[in-house]
Amino acid sequence: SFSLSKFRQFQSPMTSSALSEARRRQLPRCQEVLSRAERSRFYKERARRHKENALLELRLQRLAAEREAAEQRLRRQTAEVRQLALVQRDQARETREADSRLLEAVMRKIQLNKQVGFEQAIKYKSKKVQQQLREQQQLQLEAPRTPPTPPPPPPPPQLDLRLIWPGLRSRGHFRRLYAQLLLAQPGPDEARRRGDECLQALAKNFAVRVGTTAGEDAALTVAKAPAVAAASAEELRLCWTR
Repeated sequence: SFSLSKFRQFQSPMTSSALSEARRRQLPRCQEVLSRAERSRFYKERARRHKENALLELRLQRLAAEREAAEQRLRRQTAEVRQLALVQRDQARETREADSRLLEAVMRKIQLNKQVGFEQAIKYKSKKVQQQLREQQQLQLEAPRTPPTPPPPPPPPQLDLRLIWPGLRSRGHFRRLYAQLLLAQPGPDEARRRGDECLQALAKNFAVRVGTTAGEDAALTVAKAPAVAAASAEELRLCWTR
């Protein structure tokens, strides 16, 4: 049976000269294939760049057209707004002129009615009194007119702070407690007891302000929150020194 190994045994080995000769014969063909591939790649790249440039040109033309349309739309809207402003200005001017003419006509009618009423009022008086009244009227008409003074502004509303701050209701009570503590000059135990009473009252008042549960024992409040007692003592001192 035929085998590839036996075929290779009978195959004559190719010498180096034969290999170089074969390479030399195949070289032009390889160069031609490479040149064709290079030209194909060059033409494809050039076509791709040309296509991209064409798309960019179309996009730029589209953007330029949109910009031109936007500019024309803005110019048209600006012209419309200016025309509307001119029309409104003319309408406002005509309205002011018409109002001025109407006001002048009304004022003339008012003056005429005043004069008619004045003549009716002095109709049955003597000539001398009529002359005096007409002179007084003429002086009043010729007197310089002062612009009317606006009414004084209303006073600011007086708020009862006791409705906003319930602690102000018992300020006098705290002052009296502090005065008793200062003026009685008691012993140490009595002073401590009265001071505790003041602190408890202030702590209770402070608890009412901040919304603590109603009816809570003041002593328990002081025991729970020493800071509240200290703040209440400082508040008592400030209330007394005001």
